[in-house]
Amino acid sequence: MIVRILGAGSVPPDDEALWVARGEEATVKRMRDEARGLGRWRFLDERPPARHVLRPRPVPLDDGDWHASLRREPGTARGRVIRLGMMAVPGAEVSASAAGPDVFLRLRLPDGLTVDFLAAVEVARRSLVDRVDEIPWPEPWPDPGAPPSILAARTFSTRSRRVPAWVGLLALIEDFVVTWDRDQRQDARGRVPRQHGEAVYVRDGWRCTAPGCTSRRGLEDHHLVYRARQGIDNLSNRTCLCWFHHRTGEHGALASCRGSAPLGITWRLGRRDVGRRYRNELRPDLAPTPSLL
Repeated sequence: MIVRILGAGSVPPDDEALWVARGEEATVKRMRDEARGLGRWRFLDERPPARHVLRPRPVPLDDGDWHASLRREPGTARGRVIRLGMMAVPGAEVSASAAGPDVFLRLRLPDGLTVDFLAAVEVARRSLVDRVDEIPWPEPWPDPGAPPSILAARTFSTRSRRVPAWVGLLALIEDFVVTWDRDQRQDARGRVPRQHGEAVYVRDGWRCTAPGCTSRRGLEDHHLVYRARQGIDNLSNRTCLCWFHHRTGEHGALASCRGSAPLGITWRLGRRDVGRRYRNELRPDLAPTPSLL
């Protein structure tokens, strides 16, 4: 993971030491978060802090930058899919900024699921072909603001007469995020209902905050100081936990979390006599990462 972050070629010893130290103290979850955050800053419009812009190679994120990269407002996934999709459209201006060669996408799936998955991709691909072929090839496409899958299908259809399978996969992804990640989730009366605790989920990236846990299912709003003990409803006293870490962990004595959200929570994973402590996916009992300045 560190090699992928730093890239090919000669790496300054100081930069290498920063990442080795971070790898020794961080969970795999935190390392993956930082890699994704740095990648989004590189390819998308999400701008990094100034100290990252001024350095030729990426450096580990501090706690604030790391947690800020996790935030997921409604519409975040849809916007990212559209921007990344446009990078794959041949001839699009944004694609010129995308570094790196084409790669094969490898997925390991059970045989039955593989057949269904490939069939769904092919159905989406054929649907795109039928749609873009409605306009004669010599004529320009009438909607330059169409989804990236449409623009990519049109480009391949006119240039090579063959739309590749990955364009069908892109269409499936676009359909998913448009359906489930709307900017404004309105009901039949035009109102925007808010799920209880949604601000907590948005802040924590719709993911369990227990160290090492990447679950996005069965999420619950947990009060660090229990309401039964006069805990307040402020966001500083609430965090997002999956069902297992909430009920079996925190309330089942297999874990504990104390402090102030989002960056001041100290976790113990395991029973009191054997558990290890973490804060912000880092081991506080280990030497901190060397200064980034």
